[in-house]
Formats: sequence, C-alpha cells, structure tokens
Amino acid sequence: MCGIFAYVGDKPAVQSLIEGIKKLEYRGYDSVGISTIENKDKIVIHKVVGNTKKLKAKLSNETLKGNIGIAHTRWATHGKISEANAHPHISQNSDVVISHNGIIENYLQLKQELLNANFIFKSETDSEIISHLISKYLNEGSSLESSIYKLTQQIQGASSIVGFSIKDPETLFALKIGNSGGLLVSNSEKFSLVSSDTIPLSGNTNKFIALENGDIALIKKNKISISNNKKNISPVYHHLTNKKEKISKFSFNYFMEKEIYDQSETSLYSLKDRVNFENSTIRFHELEKHIKKLQKINRIILIGMGSSFNACMVGAKYFESITKISSIAENSSEFLYSEKMISKNDLIIAITQSGETAETIRCIEKSKEHGCFTISIVEQEISQASRISDVCIPLNCGQELSVAATKTFTSSLIVLYILSLFFSSEFHNLPRKDIESLITNLNQLPRLIGEIIQNQPLYKKISEKISSSNHLLYLGRDNMLPIASEGALKMKEISYLHAESYPAGEMKHGVNALIGPSMPTIMLAPSGKLHSKMINSINEILSRDGEVIALISEEDKLIPTLIDKYLVLPNLDEYLNPILFSIPLQLIAFHTSIIKNLNPDRPRNLAKTVTVE
Repeated sequence: MCGIFAYVGDKPAVQSLIEGIKKLEYRGYDSVGISTIENKDKIVIHKVVGNTKKLKAKLSNETLKGNIGIAHTRWATHGKISEANAHPHISQNSDVVISHNGIIENYLQLKQELLNANFIFKSETDSEIISHLISKYLNEGSSLESSIYKLTQQIQGASSIVGFSIKDPETLFALKIGNSGGLLVSNSEKFSLVSSDTIPLSGNTNKFIALENGDIALIKKNKISISNNKKNISPVYHHLTNKKEKISKFSFNYFMEKEIYDQSETSLYSLKDRVNFENSTIRFHELEKHIKKLQKINRIILIGMGSSFNACMVGAKYFESITKISSIAENSSEFLYSEKMISKNDLIIAITQSGETAETIRCIEKSKEHGCFTISIVEQEISQASRISDVCIPLNCGQELSVAATKTFTSSLIVLYILSLFFSSEFHNLPRKDIESLITNLNQLPRLIGEIIQNQPLYKKISEKISSSNHLLYLGRDNMLPIASEGALKMKEISYLHAESYPAGEMKHGVNALIGPSMPTIMLAPSGKLHSKMINSINEILSRDGEVIALISEEDKLIPTLIDKYLVLPNLDEYLNPILFSIPLQLIAFHTSIIKNLNPDRPRNLAKTVTVE
C-alpha cells in the first residue's frame, strides 16, 4: 500500500526525502508529499496529486533547510484522490505532522468525538485523526512517548505511523500496530532513516531494526530508543547488504516489459543452489533441520492472494500429484475468516511476494496458533512474513517494480515445483527414476522461456486483435486452469478489459450463454491427457460463432486444422508447461495495454504491496 520514508540528520532533509520516497512509488502513486521543520519552529508541508516528478517540480522554487522530515506516497483507501487527502497530515494546532499506512477501523467514532470537541478536519481521510489525537495529548501535558502510547490505546486496526512534533523538533517518532506493512529504522552517526522497506535503505546503511506490533520508536540523528507496552526494549538489528540498488529499465520502456524479459535469467536464480543437475538432487538448506517435523505432515495448505493465489492453485496440484500428500489452495482473505479445521499436522505454505500482504500475514499467525508448521515464500526476504514463519524460502528473482506480477509469479511456480520434488525425494513418495526425469526437464526451462519471449510479433498481432474487445474468456483444465486465471488477471490489471477464467468443462453449465462474436476465447490446450477434451470445447465455441485463440503444444496437428489463430509452445511436461504457457499471456496483456495507451507499470486503483484488508 502506501510508502513512508523519513530522515533526521545533520543535513537538509529534502533531497533524501525525495530520493527515498521515489523508490517507494510502486507501493502507491495516487499522491505524494513531504513535510519538514523550517527554522526549528514551523512545520511546512508540500504535496501533489501524482508522483515525485510533479512534487520535485513544485519544490524547484522552494528553499527547504530543515534537517528533519517525512515523506509519503499514497494509495487511497479513505477519501478520494486529492491534494487535501494526500499525506502528510498536520494537527489543528500545527504542532504535529504524520504519515500513515493502514486503516483506522473506528475512525468514524473517533472523528465524531473530535468534531464534538471542536476539532476541524481538512481531509476526508482516517489518517488525520492521528495528528489531532497526538496533538491533543501533548497539549494536555503528556510527553511525546506517552501521547503516542495513548494513541495506540484509542485507534483500532493495523497501522504504521511516522511523524514529528514541533515540541521536539529533533525527534522522529514511529509506531507499528498490527500487521500494517513494514516499518524499518536505521541510524548512523550523522543521520537516521525510517522506511517502509529496504530499497531506500540500501547504500545508506548495513543494518536496520524492523518494528514489531506495539513498538514505539523515538529516533534522533544518532540514537534510537524503542518501547513496547511502556517497557524499553533492546532492538534487534537485521543485516542489509550495503549495496545501492540501481532501479533502471535499461533499454526497455516499462518495468513490466523488462521483468517479463528477465524471466529466462530469474528462473536460473530460483534454481541456483537448490537443484544439482549433475546428480539429479534437490536441496533446500532452509528445511534440512526440519525434516522430521515435515515427515509428520498429512496435509498441505497453500495460501495467497492475487497472482500468489493462482500460484498456490498450481502448487497444490504439484504437491498432491508428486508428493501424494493431500494439498489444497486457499485464498488468504477467505481462509482467515473461515472455520476450516486445521491441526498441527498441517503444513501451511504462504506465498506473498512482498512478505507484507495483510491477510496472508494474519493467516500465518492464525496457523501458528493452531500449531501448524509454516513456510513463507517471498521475494522480500527481510519481511514480516519471513520473521513470523518457521522457515522463509526466498524466490531469488530480484525486486519487481511493476504492479502486475510476472517474474515473481513464474519464480513462485518454480520454487513450488522443486519444493514438491524435494519433499517427494525426502519422503520417498515417487520413484527415483521419475524424480531424475523431472529434474532433467527442469534443466531446459530457462532456455525455453527465453525462446518463448522472442516471439513478440505474434503476441502483438493477437493483442491488436483483442484490444478492441470489451470481454475476454480464458479457458483451461487441470494445471492450466490457474494459468487461465492468471492470464485473465493480467488482462484486467493492466488493460482494463473484462476478462474471466473458467474450467473448460464448465462451458455447458452457463458460460455458453456468453459465447459469440464479441467475446473472444483464449484457450490453453497443451498436448496431454485432456487434449481431446479441449478440442471438444473449441468446437463448442466455433459452433456458436465464437472466436478462439489457442495456446498449443508444438506437436499438435489437430487444433491448427480448426482455427487460424494459435500460438505454438514447447511441450516439456504437465508440471512445467504451466510456467511456459504463462509467459505469452503476460506478453499479450502487456501489448494490449500499450495499444490502449495505458501505463502497464502503474494500473489504476492498484498498488504493488497490499498491507491493509
């Protein structure tokens, strides 16, 4: 969701704030703002609707010398997208300013109480309540720390908050309530930083503190003190590679395009140090000391949301087929509030690229309360999910900056697949020769992904055809059904076309009513045991004047006799074909977005990291 960055040090804060918040724009880009203390006695706020480029232009004629400041990039949850609703928010007395990530669930009640006390609100947000309440407590005589603690006793819901007060102009405060996304604090002799994630910290520090639920941090340029429930605590430092990440599209126009092209390489990173192709073995060093515990597992539950949930659905098929252990995929938001029976013999595998997805984090916590062993699969290895799970397995595919998942999706599938092979090898669920054969096929995957990506003219041609459509249907079966769902999700996310996915066998049970010339169908029809069934579905659609675009395997001689729009893909095996078939769907959605003059990196109403329910 929103991104927060803050600085206190011995230099003017503005440059650090702009550089830091720009690196967090993928978390929300509805509006952006900064606030500093000028002349040690005046809080100044500058904000715009739009991105940091607009903010920087607005600041070009300003001279800001304050050495303490906060910045915020917003993804709107309460209140429309406007300058008034942009963060930071200042108190009525202009003595406290804050930036907020999260949702205050009881804000209507608190707002009414403040209105009754003659407080004036300048925005429609729930966040403004925070600055008013802290200011109120300060002016009643409470210390800054006590005022913040009183705030935590008033507001309900998950929140990450950073701010400062004119009453203590050399101190930033930061607090975390519940699972509201990361809040990381670092310090050195000359400055301290607060950030929603590690990207802006890289190159500025080699260690940081991750605030936990209930933590209140008071941060000066060379000192950090943390309390929790009125008790001082010793901070735990996490190490960070002191390497400044270069965020660049290189020769590409969009991050999404670059990240699609990256997949041939990132697939290698996901395999590296895990798969030994010489002796056909798989190793997960993270799990080696937990084998006895894992051998007691009698069910695997995979949880995630969005693209991660689609990966979970594929993963459940991998685990059940390869390990012979009962496996199911659950949407985190549904699993969290369900009465589903879970026990200590269930293994929970949570997929969350950011490691911060609110519902998924809460599902991990719920599972641990029931004694379940938990594994998180993340790209952001230093994250909330990684800290609360028993084991964290990184995707190793690198930071993904486009909102729509591409390389994190395929890397999730790769990790789930080799994890299922690892389990099967350890538990002896599959004959050794079968495992060796599957690993051999895996060795071809990076090369084939690269070859598929090169067929750009074909993907553009299909995109030109469907870009004028208002509706699209994606059909698949078995392992391809989640890929159909992922393809439809990509098209909705970045091209704003209404796209739905269904099991091909469901056509006769209602979906046929939609078929016609105005609703093209993208059919995932690899060779295999269900190929003849997919041909039946194609004929059903054609008989009703529907248009079919099919993704087929290279040896298929039948489907090309039925339709003239199809893409030919390599045929590895039933487990790896879903990965290969997902690549063209990403590219078709990408090119459709470009044809419609949209920005695929920043789709409307969406954010890369979702830290609120």
